[in-house]
Amino acid sequence: MDGEHPLSVGEVLFENPAPWGHSEVQAFFEDVMAAEMGTEFAYYPRVSVAGRLSAGTIRTGDIMALESWENRIEVLEVGGADLAPVLRTRVEAQGERVADERRYEMAVPDYVASHPEEFDFGGGRGIREGTLLRDAAISRLRSGDLG
Repeated sequence: MDGEHPLSVGEVLFENPAPWGHSEVQAFFEDVMAAEMGTEFAYYPRVSVAGRLSAGTIRTGDIMALESWENRIEVLEVGGADLAPVLRTRVEAQGERVADERRYEMAVPDYVASHPEEFDFGGGRGIREGTLLRDAAISRLRSGDLG
């Protein structure tokens, strides 16, 4: 198999002008989760990123392989004071000040929500569940919105 032209299946979603590495995939999934669930921010662990997207034609099969965990999006309510430092820094880098006394809604994969001891995000209480992340990502790409 040619690494520069990987085998891909499914509906064509878009032409990717440049490869997406782990950071770009993580940011895309977080953007999709926050938009899908209407939350202030999202957390997708970098260790959960299963691969990258090559440049060129991207199909539904590429997204299914990229989010092969079949995670649902879950919304947690987390206190500002409980938010992990790495997330606090990311939120504040977007121009938001994290208020310790405030409650925030954060979208995460359901696996992360059910295994908080494995991830450093600050925990939280589950308040609602949404669709599969890969379905939301495919829908987003179908709309032409690359985030």
